[in-house]
Amino acid sequence: MKPASPRGEARRQGCQAWRSSPTGEVFAAERLRRPVDALTPQVIAHTALGASLAAYDHWLRDEDSDLEQILDQALRRLTTGFHT
Repeated sequence: MKPASPRGEARRQGCQAWRSSPTGEVFAAERLRRPVDALTPQVIAHTALGASLAAYDHWLRDEDSDLEQILDQALRRLTTGFHT
């Protein structure tokens, strides 16, 4: 049986922590001066989390990729839109 790659192991250990961290909601709520459970901070946090997870999955599939660069690209797409 083939041993798990370091990136595969990182995914197994880290993915749940990314999903359970309230940091994005707290940051957005503080910046907007809104309650953490208000809709807008939740939407911002979940959108950023989705972009981050997509970047993370891409990094896991591409051994030559740079996670920091991919995260930057993914999060910038949220500000610039998804035009081709």
